[in-house]
Amino acid sequence: MTENRDEKGLLGKPMLISVFLTGGIILIAMLLKNLGIFSGLMKFISSLQALFIGILFAYILNPITKYFEKKFLKLLSTAAKPRKKLCKGLALAVSVLIFLGVAFFLIGSIVPQLLDTIKTLLQNSSSMIRSLVNWMQGLSSSEAWQETVIPAVQNLLRDASGWLSSLEGVNSDLITAISNGVFSFVKIILNSVVGLIIAVYILISKEKLIAQIRKITYALLPVKHGKGALEILQEANRILEGYLVGKLIDSLIIGAIAVVGMFLLDLPYVLLISAVICVSNMIPFFGPYIGAVFGVILILMVHPVQAIYFLVFVLILQQLDGNIIGPRILGNSTGLDPLWIVVSVMAFGGCFGLAGMILGVPIFAWIYYIVKRICEQSLARRGLAVDTESYYRNAEEMEEEVHYLKHHKK
Repeated sequence: MTENRDEKGLLGKPMLISVFLTGGIILIAMLLKNLGIFSGLMKFISSLQALFIGILFAYILNPITKYFEKKFLKLLSTAAKPRKKLCKGLALAVSVLIFLGVAFFLIGSIVPQLLDTIKTLLQNSSSMIRSLVNWMQGLSSSEAWQETVIPAVQNLLRDASGWLSSLEGVNSDLITAISNGVFSFVKIILNSVVGLIIAVYILISKEKLIAQIRKITYALLPVKHGKGALEILQEANRILEGYLVGKLIDSLIIGAIAVVGMFLLDLPYVLLISAVICVSNMIPFFGPYIGAVFGVILILMVHPVQAIYFLVFVLILQQLDGNIIGPRILGNSTGLDPLWIVVSVMAFGGCFGLAGMILGVPIFAWIYYIVKRICEQSLARRGLAVDTESYYRNAEEMEEEVHYLKHHKK
């Protein structure tokens, strides 16, 4: 009995084992980082940035392509002439055009406003900060407020004003920073263009790539284990596609609601702040706060009272997303509790930056799926309960069930 109890005690906790495995991965990454090997590895990964962008675009375009492919098959194909290749090509072309249209619309709408915002902030930084100080002084006549809070904020804002004003005298550094920013932006654009081409090739040869993966898997593994390995890969694909596509749709909806809401409230920088909210919403848990802080700071520089309106609006928007929109779109695509979502974002984000924050959740969910699968198979072979609810009972009840199962088998 003790042996069975020990086994089920270990195997009944796949999440715990998943945490240890993920922790091991993070520790190895940190060790490589401290040894200087990590930087070389990251440079190698950075050289493949266009490939990763292409895979991401392929995941985004795939559901759109499948949708239009079904429509074209109904319209153009017949029993005599299926025309599958034609329908697939047309569907892919339409999905790419939609993707490019949305991308050009966003870039054309946001970039000019972003440049105007930066120019306005640099030109009017001193007057904005002075207005903010005057507004804060009028908030309260309390002695404690006047003696402690206001002077501290004034000093902080004066320092910020002096720093912003000093930018005028640092032309060379500013030009260098702008040049580096332009170079990075151009690099991202070029990688995105190459990535889109790679995505098209991936979607065109999707069936062939899947067949090649199956061929390699069965060549390296026995049929029984090869089938299990393919199921694990399929689950990874399902988790990643469901999470990325669902999160993208959710973020676009939140961005659109932000545009409408900010326009109705007559808030400044509507498109710029809405775009930041949309993009930051891709980061689980922490993303909405990043977008909210950015918007509050930006609006605070122009109109402090409107910053309060914006903060209330964002809080309502995030409640709407967290309780209604997000669950309906994403469902339970990862199978993770909120606690483990936060842990995965913090752990992978600390090691791999923004990409780790976005992809940490599906990666951890995949690790959890693998461990859960192994645990359930092992429990089933021992005749023990597979569902987690069974292990909420105490040890005596579990021993009675094990005894009953063994007796029933005999």
